[in-house]
Amino acid sequence: MSLHFFSYFNSLRAVLRKRVVHIVDIAPQKKSSDEKHCILIHGWASDGRAMRHVRDELRQLPEAEDWRFWDVSYDTTWTPFPDNARAIIAELKKRDYDFSHTILIGYSMGGLVARQMVAEGFPCEALVTLCTPHHGPVRWVPVPTRGPRSLAKWSRFTRELNRNAQDAAARHKYHFFAVTFRDKFGFHRNDGMVSQSSALGLELGEVASRQTMKLKYSIPVTAFMPFDPHWRAMFPRYIQPAIAHIGKLMRDGID
Repeated sequence: MSLHFFSYFNSLRAVLRKRVVHIVDIAPQKKSSDEKHCILIHGWASDGRAMRHVRDELRQLPEAEDWRFWDVSYDTTWTPFPDNARAIIAELKKRDYDFSHTILIGYSMGGLVARQMVAEGFPCEALVTLCTPHHGPVRWVPVPTRGPRSLAKWSRFTRELNRNAQDAAARHKYHFFAVTFRDKFGFHRNDGMVSQSSALGLELGEVASRQTMKLKYSIPVTAFMPFDPHWRAMFPRYIQPAIAHIGKLMRDGID
């Protein structure tokens, strides 16, 4: 219960105040002559702390011991995702590192931010998205401010990214993960916020891989907390296929 309360409280703080880009790096556990970077980018109504569970789980993998991890915080409420992508790149360029060997991991809105970074020329060897609205969120999700409005399927930002030539050229490096769930009301081809087809980016053509992770509830979650399946994609215990896949990318590189 305390974990849930902290996450909801942190989301409220992120919504109410504008945030400048803030980046923290965690040094590799093992020194290596080859610089390797894993950059984690959170979703709407959150900050870099939201991805710490995924980051800590990945850092425990043997293949991750010589990787440097990066926690990114940015404004999700008032700033469109392309502006955030450019601001993150500018902040990373201030650091004295070679990012040519990088995996980008984006949850929800963070997946579009990560793709926009690639479209802006930021290097990556692989890009992984979790529950990202590549074709917009489900129709019942409100988009009241500039940040979430930039995610809508009808948004010019989303349309421009999905037509971007540099993004299209990098899609052989993209790995998309969706979440579906079953509760007392039946099976749902969405996670409460993003449809399965949107999270898998089915309109984007061929990508490196697509995979759906399924959750099961013993209560009618759609009646009480319809966003809960989407929210759980920030916690490793519910997304083990994605964790294993990222571990493989760290070990073997892209296919």
